[in-house]
Amino acid sequence: MTQTIYIERLRLIDARPDREGNQNWAWVPEPETFDVEADFTINDSDIDRELCRIGQLMARYGAAAAELSANLARKEEEVKYVAARCAAALRSQAEATGAKTTVDKIKDDVVLSIEYQTALSALHLLRAEAEKTEHWWRSISAKASALNSLTYWRGAEMRRA
Repeated sequence: MTQTIYIERLRLIDARPDREGNQNWAWVPEPETFDVEADFTINDSDIDRELCRIGQLMARYGAAAAELSANLARKEEEVKYVAARCAAALRSQAEATGAKTTVDKIKDDVVLSIEYQTALSALHLLRAEAEKTEHWWRSISAKASALNSLTYWRGAEMRRA
């Protein structure tokens, strides 16, 4: 069973500098596919191959978990930024129209805004992906421990024989 997660990576969109000399960078979601069924099982008849492969798997799953953790922290800050921007716009609008407002009313309106809800939904989806990937990383670590135990017991059996 393969599973695909999307990891946002900072990529150069346009190398030509703008008027200020800046290049155009953006966070781009890139798919990363994992064969979780094959990666988490142990082929008892080919322990040597499994042992050779476990380091690569640990690096791959660990890197994905770390990247998603960083993405999650960035997305949390983005949600705060969206909330602050919405609150500022609502205060400005209230001042311009002379409408009376309270802090609680502004907070409620921010929470109800589509922009905030969109950012919050993206945060929740990313959090689920990050937690899933963290669990995968722990599972691969458990597989490494199981492989170490298997090789120990196989070695013990060979010494007895």
